[in-house]
Amino acid sequence: MFNEFTGFLVFFYLIPILLLSFGILPFWSRHVILTLMGVVLAAYVVDHGIKTNQLGMTKSNMRSALILNGALIIVVCAISYLLVATGAVSPINYEGTLLFFIFYVFISAPIQEFIFRSLMFYELGVFIEGRMWLKIIFSAMIYSLAHAMYHSWVVLAGTFILGIFWGYIYAKTKNFWGIAFSHAVIGAVTIMLGLV
Repeated sequence: MFNEFTGFLVFFYLIPILLLSFGILPFWSRHVILTLMGVVLAAYVVDHGIKTNQLGMTKSNMRSALILNGALIIVVCAISYLLVATGAVSPINYEGTLLFFIFYVFISAPIQEFIFRSLMFYELGVFIEGRMWLKIIFSAMIYSLAHAMYHSWVVLAGTFILGIFWGYIYAKTKNFWGIAFSHAVIGAVTIMLGLV
């Protein structure tokens, strides 16, 4: 079944990912492209009358969402620190500015969760209704693929695994805010540690 979202999936997800991964679009443009994807897909949501509560942007299940995401934050940050501290993974010398971290925490992480979890789950409900694990795996694969531009197996594996966990938590709680918070914290910590 083909609908407008399938076109968005190809045009606004896969094409930019491939263009960035193959160096056709410059690496520095990734944040601009992500922000544009968020704006266009937000317009899609408004145009199609999709309600915010259908995207998990609600206060319901906030407690369980924060507990599950809090546990994930602790585990992932501890593992990330151990990977760097033991030398299992060589960190990247990234010198992020305060402005970048503000952008990442308040714009990039929430946009990624809107695109790869809340809107993706909503739209996938049309195709694979009732098959939650297929939604989780599909969204995790697309989310991981979006990080192929880093050309790192650690980043691909890490984002796929995190995508599975965030997808599971989102499916269980239907709460966008908890995973957006978790994504912001885990992303900021892994960037500071030099894993991304």
